[in-house]
Amino acid sequence: MHHKYNVLIFMILFSFCSTYSQTYQSSFIAEIAGLSTNTVYIDDRYDKEFISGYGISYSGKFKLSSNYQLELRPGLFFTQEFFHGFQLGLFFRRKLNEQLFGIIGVNTSLNFTGPSHTLSPARSIYTAGITLGSKLSKNYSILLSFYKTLDDISGDSGRGGYTKYLFWLMKLGVEINL
Repeated sequence: MHHKYNVLIFMILFSFCSTYSQTYQSSFIAEIAGLSTNTVYIDDRYDKEFISGYGISYSGKFKLSSNYQLELRPGLFFTQEFFHGFQLGLFFRRKLNEQLFGIIGVNTSLNFTGPSHTLSPARSIYTAGITLGSKLSKNYSILLSFYKTLDDISGDSGRGGYTKYLFWLMKLGVEINL
């Protein structure tokens, strides 16, 4: 899918989520993340690395039944290097008991790395994820998530020295209900 279509879909879903989630349940999510990467240098050396990142997102949840919700989650994600972007997730949330809930879904990131890197803004990153959440109180929950990339994701340093590959990421987050 071309970059302009991804941006259009992102904007439509964000508008829908912002408008209609006010009649349902909405929240903000703040997350820190660790990303598993491989750096391949021009001389064929490589290093496995674990880099960090953080994200913020808005979550609009639409009740499907007493135990299930559809969740639209637009947001921003930042890392130390190549994998920054606007994110849009589509998730299904299931209440496991009064305290715990599970979430599965997909996330796309519309990348914006800047002019010094060759992973262009037209490059989207797609991940599938699973989350276990626990309510801490009526307004706060803690989230532990694991995401796996759905395709080969790489970014070049732009200086010709190395290419970095993204494989998976783990996130620890706090959800604040509005």
